[in-house]
Amino acid sequence: MISRLSVLLFILFLLTSCAVPPDSAGFQPSENLPRYDQESFDQYVHDTRAWIANNRVFISEDRDLEIQLNTPFELSPDKPAKRGILLVHGLGASPWYFIDIATAMANDGWLVRSILLPGHGTRPADLMLPDNDDWEKIIAHHAKLLAAEVDELWLGGFSTGGNLVTSHAFTDDNVDGLLLFSPGFYPDTHY
Repeated sequence: MISRLSVLLFILFLLTSCAVPPDSAGFQPSENLPRYDQESFDQYVHDTRAWIANNRVFISEDRDLEIQLNTPFELSPDKPAKRGILLVHGLGASPWYFIDIATAMANDGWLVRSILLPGHGTRPADLMLPDNDDWEKIIAHHAKLLAAEVDELWLGGFSTGGNLVTSHAFTDDNVDGLLLFSPGFYPDTHY
């Protein structure tokens, strides 16, 4: 018969083994998060790309492709844009999630930017570094930069990104519209 002490020791063993992360680099956080408050979107892209290259734990032989898929990007129409949209990915995703719709929107005359949420793009442990405030601040900063360049500012987001841009739109009078993909809203009305 198994004693209570044996069961308790077994449970403690399981809990402590789960609490200690593996030695893999993916489970060791980077020293810091990248800056996102640069004065221009181009500088933000440049700095973020370099930060990804220096901090990413690569999962394939194609390092350049992994960097490209995680780097923020901008697509511009052929003529000056009157409308712009800032796209924000979901939890565990990347800016590249939006490449198809961004291309279509740029072809339709939109200035399209897709940012990288802090904690994403490098290693799983980096998701422990940011908090909601970091995510709110990057959206506020890049929405302000984009609003200065276009007449009509839109925000778009997938899942967590949809929730973040909606929250920002409540406080930013410059936002003219939202484009949401699978936001995690829960209605509080009963019909």
